[in-house]
Amino acid sequence: DGLINPRFKQYPSSSSSTSDNKDSTQQQIHYDFETPEYKSFSDTQQKKWESCRGIGHSFGYNQLEGPTDYLSIEELVHSFVDIVSKNGNLLLNVGPLANGSIPLIQKERLIGLGSWLDQNGEAIFRTRPWSFSEAETTEQPTKIRIRFTTAASTI
Repeated sequence: DGLINPRFKQYPSSSSSTSDNKDSTQQQIHYDFETPEYKSFSDTQQKKWESCRGIGHSFGYNQLEGPTDYLSIEELVHSFVDIVSKNGNLLLNVGPLANGSIPLIQKERLIGLGSWLDQNGEAIFRTRPWSFSEAETTEQPTKIRIRFTTAASTI
């Protein structure tokens, strides 16, 4: 088993093409797992994929990042649920300090996500995408974003 990232545009050794034209090179690019960084897809993907991101803007600890640079617990949960509903996994980077400890702001986010999973894990663990992944309520003034997964015959 292996993971080859499509961002690096690997080509078979017999190909000399370096064009970014997808029509001519898509068959030549070799990868087995999509891994967008700091993003999700707009639609459910047929193949499993993994979104890679840090809790803040950096992939690792950055002493110049402040609280506003980090995802809030709510933003982290929303991102995680969106990714899972579209057949994805979340690889969340935690950047330790030089002494190996995890910064408090990152611990708070991880504990918050864990608490959410304690209450809502059945919508995540051992699930798969449903017929469609997202919707919104029609309530006003604030619409609520909804994401769907299914396990066996349960939505």
